[in-house]
Amino acid sequence: MSLKPFVRSMYRVRQAISLLTVVAAATLTSLPAHADEDVTCTLQRSIKVKVGGSFQPLDAGAKVKVKVRKADWSTVETPVGNGVTATKVLEQQCKPLPPRPAELVADDVKPAKPVKPPKPVPPPKVVKEKPPKVVKEKIVKAPKPLEPPKTVKGKKDAPVMPVDAVEPVAVAVAVTEPAVVSVPAVVEPVVVPVVVKASGKPAPVEVVEPVSVDATRVIRVAVRSLEVGGADKRLGVLTTSGLEHEFAKRLGVSVIVLDTDPALNAEARARLAICPDDACVANIAAAVGADDVVIGTLKRGSGGHNLELRRLRALPLSPVSTYSGTAVDDEGTVRLVGAAADGLFAEHARRVDTTPGPSTELIARLTPPPVPPVATFVVAGVAVVGLGVTVAAVIVNQLAFAQGQTLAQNSSLASPASGAELATIEQSVATSFGVIVGAGIATGVVAIGAGVLAVFTDYNDLSAEPPPATPTTTSTAPLTP
Repeated sequence: MSLKPFVRSMYRVRQAISLLTVVAAATLTSLPAHADEDVTCTLQRSIKVKVGGSFQPLDAGAKVKVKVRKADWSTVETPVGNGVTATKVLEQQCKPLPPRPAELVADDVKPAKPVKPPKPVPPPKVVKEKPPKVVKEKIVKAPKPLEPPKTVKGKKDAPVMPVDAVEPVAVAVAVTEPAVVSVPAVVEPVVVPVVVKASGKPAPVEVVEPVSVDATRVIRVAVRSLEVGGADKRLGVLTTSGLEHEFAKRLGVSVIVLDTDPALNAEARARLAICPDDACVANIAAAVGADDVVIGTLKRGSGGHNLELRRLRALPLSPVSTYSGTAVDDEGTVRLVGAAADGLFAEHARRVDTTPGPSTELIARLTPPPVPPVATFVVAGVAVVGLGVTVAAVIVNQLAFAQGQTLAQNSSLASPASGAELATIEQSVATSFGVIVGAGIATGVVAIGAGVLAVFTDYNDLSAEPPPATPTTTSTAPLTP
């Protein structure tokens, strides 16, 4: 058997495979490249990227390389690793980022489901009228003929009517039933009786006054402590307190301090401390009766402190408004609370009896005096004790000196003063004089130190945490359902 035909066939198959390979390579090289392959952009603001099952924050200015961009999510390469983030957030915060090609956007649009035609309405049932029933005539038979009466002797017979005189009577009775006709039901108006008291007078009717233009429904807003990143924790506490008091100045706003609310038990506080997302915080806020919840972060960047806030509706969870601001120092950061309240609660006007911005006491808490009052009082007490010792030494010295003078005046040649007594008085004078000098100098030094400490003493306890805003001092607007 010759192998030439087989070799010839294999050669032709090889040529066909080579031709198909060339055509496929040409087709693939002619396709346009994906618009999102290795596109690098710079974050304008901080975002969160899900890397390895957990969300990692990316600060503003970080470089992000976009690998795949879909309608809902995008795969990116970041300094913290490869992860996934929302496409909408990426397109808003990462610049420059070219728009997605029209053919890719068209692929994301799902075809609309065909609308089923409505079911035809069945025609109303027609009740057929039944014909009246006619009762056939009934013939009443004639009664049986009467038997002739028996004759009684001595009496005349009564005349007897012959049987033939009674004729049968035919009685025709026609019985008809009314036709059944379908009549539509008539709905009568419902009359609500008026409640009358035992006195006979009608009950008073409560008249609801119309709500004025600047009075709105009171909403309960829960404020969670700011999440601090890279900044001083005390600055975060003071900024949170400023936000609480600033929100309370708004008409129709009642503030709930979520972290210190007495309605939360220990278990709820522990859960709030480890809440991974906004939905968890919103559920806890709704449990204590809050309508909205304000969540935010305070982070330190290259240009200063960045304050980002978002107001969310608790149930169902939905965004209401957001705010973002930057300040270069601590005082400027605290003063951002006024603008934050305007941005988050634009529909609620500020009360006319309040001033915008943080209070002077809150600003003073940024740099409280370093000396506690206890230290100043202790030093001042030591100075008072030293002054008392000095005064006592002066008295002892004067008494000893006066005693010595009296003894010297009463001494004479005939009766000279005792030498031991004079030596005792002299020693007492010298000792008291030394106490006066030492105690006086020490008392003066301590008094000067107490005066210096008094200048730097925190008498108003500014170093402690500020008091929270309470609902009783927030708003007097009427509570309407």
